[in-house]
Amino acid sequence: MKMTLDKIPRKRKALSRPGLGLSYPEAYELSKKMADQDPRVLFYALRPLGDELWNMIDGQRTIGWIIESCLIEFGFELDPHLFLPIFAGLERDGFIAFDK
Repeated sequence: MKMTLDKIPRKRKALSRPGLGLSYPEAYELSKKMADQDPRVLFYALRPLGDELWNMIDGQRTIGWIIESCLIEFGFELDPHLFLPIFAGLERDGFIAFDK
């Protein structure tokens, strides 16, 4: 399933913080891409960003809405599409699902 900003994720597991759904090398590469767009983004910002993404998943909000809200909260200026691998990883690992 192609990951897009208009999809609505819902949690499949009740966890406080499932991580990013990415391997360490994937997370590192993602942080470099983010830093290219906004130099204030550091690798260590991914954990709190991922936690907040997780907190906002409620089965009603779109991926795009969740990402934009996090960007406003953290003050980063990034292309929301950069976050799609995180949602793909959470889906792959069974933490979230999407209604068809």
